[in-house]
Amino acid sequence: GHAPADFQIKTVRMETVATNTRELAGDAVSRDENAGGTATQEMAKRWIEDGKPKSVLIVPAKRSRNFTRRLISAIAEVAPDARVVNAVGTGKANSERLRVALAADAGVTRYEDSSTDIIIACKRFDEGTDWPLCSHVYNYGIPGSFGLILQRWGRAFRCKAGIEGHPFPDAARITFFVPKV
Repeated sequence: GHAPADFQIKTVRMETVATNTRELAGDAVSRDENAGGTATQEMAKRWIEDGKPKSVLIVPAKRSRNFTRRLISAIAEVAPDARVVNAVGTGKANSERLRVALAADAGVTRYEDSSTDIIIACKRFDEGTDWPLCSHVYNYGIPGSFGLILQRWGRAFRCKAGIEGHPFPDAARITFFVPKV
């Protein structure tokens, strides 16, 4: 197996308020956040500060359509050239979009040949998804299960040593964006 030398867990406290455990765990977007919270801007800002790594941004599964649109807009504001794959939602179109993006990057041996910078997903990315280029995971909320935290963080644990020019070859980082309670 591969164990990266640079693995980190970070938390960013949000100004929005979670009113129940589902919102705190990131299973649903709070009304406060949906009404114009700052989590989307914070996630985009943190991605820039971290050096625009190949990342998965995990958004809540419930009430996340507006949140996802705002997140895509926030990313476009700070990095208009960012290549974002939106895999949020149910249906074949969303799963196909993710499958195509992952297939395009599956054989990449040079970082610059990648066609995706960010994948926005919810539960779809939890198991059975492999994107070896990923070094960072940004997660809205704190999952209630340690196993789920490890599963999501594990998306960044893939060995990147064979990818020429990867700026984070030995990194596996997860950042939690945590609402107040």
